[in-house]
Amino acid sequence: MRRGREKLRERVEVEHRLAHLSQRQSNNAHYLSTRKNTFDVRRHAAVMNLEVTRAELVVQQQVLANAAQHDNSNRSAL
Repeated sequence: MRRGREKLRERVEVEHRLAHLSQRQSNNAHYLSTRKNTFDVRRHAAVMNLEVTRAELVVQQQVLANAAQHDNSNRSAL
């Protein structure tokens, strides 16, 4: 039973990302050729990956800033 739930969790994550991709790109093909449409999908996916990476970096920077601030407040209390 555990493996089934894990597979479903993975599937939900993939479907969620695909939904974001289709929302960003729209439902209609922008180009007539398959090659250009494939390129367009990959381009949108690359931009989404960059946005996710940027958001993760921002969170990491905030965590590090909070930790440094916490360290400074502990040192001043001594």
